[in-house]
Amino acid sequence: MPGPLHLLVADDQPFALAGLRRLLHPHASHLFCTDSTKSLHRLLAQQPINLLILGFLSSASRFAGISLLQAIHRERPALAVVLRSSVNEPHLQVCARALGAQGYLAAEAQPEEILEAIRMVARGGT
Repeated sequence: MPGPLHLLVADDQPFALAGLRRLLHPHASHLFCTDSTKSLHRLLAQQPINLLILGFLSSASRFAGISLLQAIHRERPALAVVLRSSVNEPHLQVCARALGAQGYLAAEAQPEEILEAIRMVARGGT
């Protein structure tokens, strides 16, 4: 994606959200973070977000996270999405791509892996 990176990180786990904010702040032109789906939808409607890291996939809410990914893809099919899961379930990567995500980050992804995934998706890769 050419131009500035307007990155939105949405995650239902406060510790993960704080860590991603700290890691990604120097790499985005504009960084928005939220832990609520209501705020997620508001930010997507009001801000020129061009990359979303979606982490509403804790074990208790993973099916809600999949439904959220589907809804976002229907509303904004051109939006680049990287799905982040806090549970290690390899089949989620296949499911995420089938539902429109361009990338997937497993629970144990290291900081450099996260940055590389974002760089790749921002350049239009998967």
